[in-house]
Amino acid sequence: MQAFASPDQCDDELFLSDDSPVESDEEGEEHVWTLQPESPDTTQSRGEAKCSTFEPCRRVAMDKVTEATCSGFSVDGSWLAVGTRRGPVQIHSVGDGRLAFSLDVLRGGLKRWPCTALCIRPSTPGDPSYNVLLSCDLSGQIHYWHMTSGMHLGTSKEHDNSIYTIDYHPAGVKYATSGSDCKVRVYDSSTTVLLQTLSGGNGATTAGHSNRVFAVKWHPVDANIALSGGWDNTIQIWDLRDGHSVRSIYGPKVCGDAIDIRDAGNVILSGSWRGSKQLQEWDFGSGQLLRDISWPTGKEQTCRVYAAKYGRGVSQGLFVAGGSGSNETCLFSVNTGQMVARLPDDDKATYSISLSTDGSHMAATAGDTVKIVDLKAELSAPREQESRSDEQSSPSKTRQVSRTNGDLRGERKTKLQPLGSRAFRHVGTVAASMKTRFPGRSSSKVDHQPVSSSRAFAAALPKFNVKPII
Repeated sequence: MQAFASPDQCDDELFLSDDSPVESDEEGEEHVWTLQPESPDTTQSRGEAKCSTFEPCRRVAMDKVTEATCSGFSVDGSWLAVGTRRGPVQIHSVGDGRLAFSLDVLRGGLKRWPCTALCIRPSTPGDPSYNVLLSCDLSGQIHYWHMTSGMHLGTSKEHDNSIYTIDYHPAGVKYATSGSDCKVRVYDSSTTVLLQTLSGGNGATTAGHSNRVFAVKWHPVDANIALSGGWDNTIQIWDLRDGHSVRSIYGPKVCGDAIDIRDAGNVILSGSWRGSKQLQEWDFGSGQLLRDISWPTGKEQTCRVYAAKYGRGVSQGLFVAGGSGSNETCLFSVNTGQMVARLPDDDKATYSISLSTDGSHMAATAGDTVKIVDLKAELSAPREQESRSDEQSSPSKTRQVSRTNGDLRGERKTKLQPLGSRAFRHVGTVAASMKTRFPGRSSSKVDHQPVSSSRAFAAALPKFNVKPII
């Protein structure tokens, strides 16, 4: 659900020009900020893997000016939010692909910027925050929407930062952003107040990020832990109790939404924009590499990964990834690392992938097309059983992970709360609900601006730190 970029690209020209500038990254490689496929890379050619082809049940066509940049499913899976290069977020019906709403900041008198990332707040029907969506853009703005009514609930702005990634904590009580200034910011979901800014390291073994960040992900069990990755070839692990990075994993070249976590938070998946070892799994507890997974293909180009996610629910036991070069979106077995299915070939790169909450549907954005796949229908009963069986009989080399329960330091004995416990219920501010000790309120400047919305509707929603006007 995030922005994507092959290193090294210019912030201000992200998505804005078809004649994108060419820059060189720290390794001397030249990369272009463009939505078109990269030049051929013939350095790696392998026998094409034998696997199934999953046909999309829906294809949402976008015009060339309104190319899709990111996507996300509503909690119930019936709606798909699609961020666009022009700025508006389109809300489509998953059932028939029709456009229901266009969330456009122009109606609130604000300037459009390319939408780089979005996320939907985890909640349950009847909750006032049900179907609340966050979108962010290149100018550093975060917009708060009600996705099924089209209402714009508020806006905040991070100064001197382009936001490339945003992620809600699984409990929905806080969210994190990151982008061009290499920092991770944590906000309270109910008030949108900035709680703290994470940056730097411990001065000995970690230093934080040194280049743009394109993926941020919360630990699924420990509410104090977040992960991020970007152009500096590292994954940083942040502890909110310390306010800085407490561990670094060197290697992954993350250029999109290509970090995920499984196995109760003990195994990290990373996707890299490069010609080999694009997919890797890491032990969360030690930071050690568990395995490399190269992309098998018989094409002239290999796939350089922009997006990677673990399956869940219906798609448990699989992970999905996509990118540029060969312009593929493929599903892999978590157990074997083998490709088991792919989407039909496309002439556009896959820049983002999203999964519904129950894992029954997947959306892949590829330029002016969003492909929606009914995984529940495509995964036959034997294949579903095989996937679950594979996961249970996973080889020991991929299961030897450190059971740290999210605690990164031996001296800190953190008693974790199950997601259904009182500590994870929606009770207002993050500090109260998570019982988290913050090392101090961040001094980063974040503006909150009023935008038009209905007073009656806003009264039923969480108390955002903005005042709606009619």
